[in-house]
Amino acid sequence: MTGRRATGSAAGAERAPRWLILTFVALLAGVIVVWSTLAHAVVTQVRYTGPGQEEIDARREAVREAPRNPGALLALAYAYQQAGRYDDALFTYEAVLEVLPIETAALYNKGVILLELGDSAAAEEALRSALEVNPGHALSAAALAGHFASQREYESVLEVVLPALEASPSAADLHYLAGAALENLGNPDQAEEHYRLALAYYPDLREAREALERLGVAP
Repeated sequence: MTGRRATGSAAGAERAPRWLILTFVALLAGVIVVWSTLAHAVVTQVRYTGPGQEEIDARREAVREAPRNPGALLALAYAYQQAGRYDDALFTYEAVLEVLPIETAALYNKGVILLELGDSAAAEEALRSALEVNPGHALSAAALAGHFASQREYESVLEVVLPALEASPSAADLHYLAGAALENLGNPDQAEEHYRLALAYYPDLREAREALERLGVAP
């Protein structure tokens, strides 16, 4: 009996490591599953912050019912854009422009997407087209001028912003961009004027306030 108990204890001692290994593997697998689920949830949340597929399907159905309706096409294109489906968005914005070539919303959003994709030439063409239709289209002017500012092309910034300000004189962001361009071109007095106008129309524009401080004048 003692021998059998000893043998059984020895066998148990041999089995224990395998049991522990299997338990560890099972626990590890569970952790991996949980982690994968959480990671998928996080990625999904980050990736799909725009409209869901049901909303996109509804907008696609509206386009199927009225394929030449600029409003329906524009709504679908914007839904694609919000969802990060840029190829679909660009294709649909082109469909809008085939029906209504002067649709500034399509031109502007097309330009924004192309800037995001790094196609500066095509983006500039789209945004300039929007400004040709409506010289006061502040969003297009700001997007194009912001791009030029990032390239340190300050003369081009003024070329875009100043005409737009004539049509939209209360656009604070355009005044700020004009001020930044003038400051970098060595015209601090004119820059100050635009920074002050930016604050007059939008008192919470921190960048304009900091720019005035940088120029050594009180906001």
